[in-house]
Amino acid sequence: MNTLTVVIAAFALLLVALVIIWIVTSSNARARFNAAISAKDAEIIRSESAAEGARALLESERALHAKALEELRTSQEKAIEAARTALALENEKTLKAREESLRKEAAETMKTLTGGLDKDILAMKQAFDAQRQAHTEGTTSIRTQFEETVKNLRQQTESIGSKAENLANALKGKNKMQGIFGETVLENILKEEGLRPGHDYDSEFWLRDKDGNLLENEETGRRLRPDFALHFPDDTDVLIDSKVSLSALADYFDEAGITALLLTTQVGVQFLLNYPNMKTLRMLVMGGEKLPAVDPSSLSYTIVNGYGPTENCCGVSLFPIPEWEPNIPI
Repeated sequence: MNTLTVVIAAFALLLVALVIIWIVTSSNARARFNAAISAKDAEIIRSESAAEGARALLESERALHAKALEELRTSQEKAIEAARTALALENEKTLKAREESLRKEAAETMKTLTGGLDKDILAMKQAFDAQRQAHTEGTTSIRTQFEETVKNLRQQTESIGSKAENLANALKGKNKMQGIFGETVLENILKEEGLRPGHDYDSEFWLRDKDGNLLENEETGRRLRPDFALHFPDDTDVLIDSKVSLSALADYFDEAGITALLLTTQVGVQFLLNYPNMKTLRMLVMGGEKLPAVDPSSLSYTIVNGYGPTENCCGVSLFPIPEWEPNIPI
């Protein structure tokens, strides 16, 4: 065997030895690596277990904290409500005590101010009761007088028809007849109303100025002689001419454009019966006596009853008559 062969054999043995050493070394290293990995895995598992336990403990602590906060809030609300109730009760007691004190003070003050006012009030009450009893007795007497007045009024009303008919004939007749009848009727009316001749009214006299001279009509030159002059308490005189015919009045109303008219009941009834259609007249008010039943359906104007139960009501309390009224209210 030559040297080269020996060298090759030795080199081969060395190479085999190196391979065996490397294999042995690699196995040991792998075992150590696997052991290290296993150790790390175990540590990770332990860490995760510890973290999970810590997380559960945190959740438990959080739940306990929330429950404690809720219990504290409820307790505080109850304490506040109890304090509020106690404060309200205390305030109410204080106010009642203050009110009672003020009431007593006011009563004492009123008693001091009024003195013997209670006695005066009692005396006033007794006087008032006595006056009321006297008034009741007087009212009974007044009622009797009123019933008598209504009875007389009814009797006067029943005579309106005949008076109105006579008045219509006079108003449509000759001037002289109109004058005589008108003066007679008017004077009767004035006397029935309680007016006194020579005091409340004068008739058939010549008008004179303040110097006593006779007054004349500026257009005709005739002396002025009215049928009647009514004297009012304020020194006002109203002159009345009873000779104007009803037809002349109707013509004048149309020519002057009269829209509203106030007449006595007797004249008004004859006016609406004889002149149902007027050009400008829109309202006819009648007063002074009870208005008899009339039919306004054919009239071109509205009729109104201005008569009342007392003198002060005449012309103040009005009742329009749009249709047939068998008994016209006053």
